[in-house]
Amino acid sequence: LPRVVSRCRLLLFFCRPRFANLHRCGRPANLASPGEHVECTWACPPHCTTPRTPIMPRYPEEIEYSEKYSDSEYEYRHVILDKPTFRNKYNLYDRQGKILLSEDEWRGLDVCQGRGWQHYATHRPEPHILLFRRALGTDPKTGLLREKVLTIYPADAGSGRLSITAENLAGEKVVDIEVSQDSLLDEVRVAIADALRQVDSQFQSKEQLKLVLQDGRLLPDVSDKAFSVLLEQ
Repeated sequence: LPRVVSRCRLLLFFCRPRFANLHRCGRPANLASPGEHVECTWACPPHCTTPRTPIMPRYPEEIEYSEKYSDSEYEYRHVILDKPTFRNKYNLYDRQGKILLSEDEWRGLDVCQGRGWQHYATHRPEPHILLFRRALGTDPKTGLLREKVLTIYPADAGSGRLSITAENLAGEKVVDIEVSQDSLLDEVRVAIADALRQVDSQFQSKEQLKLVLQDGRLLPDVSDKAFSVLLEQ
């Protein structure tokens, strides 16, 4: 009888469920100790003690597109590839170590969306999910930003301040602000964009701005110089 019990115990040991003692990440549960940060693709919490079965990725029947969401600079969406499309992507690009796809490449996988979308990241645990972003104010037909050209008229406001008024191409005054004389060009651009956003619902991003001085000079899009220095050049 003792020999039979011993054999039954041995049989139960080898026939226990394969994933009975694994975390979501597939890491053995007995390796996690309280307060330990578990580095894994499934982001187990520091006190992960509950065994979990690894979750297989879900493939839709056809390519799925999420709703758009945005912050102050970009609009975003994610695209979920179906299994045949992901296999095609894997064979064409993933095997060569290519992570981010150009517009021609993701369109070649039959991903259909407007122009201007940039594949900027991939969800590593689920490589069949592609993350896209597009600058606010981009024309979906051309992929280019809708430019807003303003002619600005700076003037000394006293006490180390500059008064700036801006007119659109129709000659209408759309911005009237004050900034410090020590402000950088980018800070002035942000202030003008914030003021313009309050009166123009179609304007969304400072990248759309093209600032022209009253003498016809076009200010650079990016500069680390003070705005007052650029006026004197």
